Amino acid sequence: MDPLVSVQQDLAGRLLSSSLLADVAIFDLRPRTEEEATAIVQTINNALAGMIGPRGRAGLAIMIPVPGFDVDRPDAPGVVGDIIMTVQILEKMMQNEGPEGTGITCEACAWTVMRLGHQLMLRPNQLLYASKMRPLDVGDQEDWDADVAWEVEFRLRGGVDALPAADIPNITLEDELVTITTATSGAKILVTTDGSWPWTGNPNASVYDTPFAAPVAGTSVRAITTKPGLADSGAAELTIQ
Repeated sequence: MDPLVSVQQDLAGRLLSSSLLADVAIFDLRPRTEEEATAIVQTINNALAGMIGPRGRAGLAIMIPVPGFDVDRPDAPGVVGDIIMTVQILEKMMQNEGPEGTGITCEACAWTVMRLGHQLMLRPNQLLYASKMRPLDVGDQEDWDADVAWEVEFRLRGGVDALPAADIPNITLEDELVTITTATSGAKILVTTDGSWPWTGNPNASVYDTPFAAPVAGTSVRAITTKPGLADSGAAELTIQ
């Protein structure tokens, strides 16, 4: 399972299983089409309006979207940073404060969500922690039929290894000849002289096989290494002087 979806489902399970939120409608959101997104919005607004709700209670809803990711170590070979999980709490005050409401204010619900998720061990060495809680401007939430909204943010350290990639080639100029080499055996080198990215779909890219005469001064020679089973390398570049 994708790690972002896994975190979303784990936190949703944590909130759904809590007796403290038994009267609150909780939704984990992962729409794949515009139609699905529209249906989710309608379902949540129905919960706020009192048309549906757990145990006959309504007026308060919790939304748990798929988290994002914040890279904080750009120099690392892999992708390293924080998984950022946001939980939004919406309240329709007239419904929620009525006889069939949940009896929980939006702010109190946000505190409960924060307490349930903070320092939550999802898996060995995967500790979720609360990092922020703030009110939302309901004027910015045009889709939702809510009077009050809060957001709770959680973070979790995570990352993925770098893809195995071909080595960046080396471009040299000697005796008016351009020579390109790569340390990746069995690979081919793609080269351009118009400044564009050299790749198989670029009509201006050609396969390098032998040193060639240096182009005119100011020309940018760029090259990558490509090999099946590996990600293409980054680009090497030499500007002809």
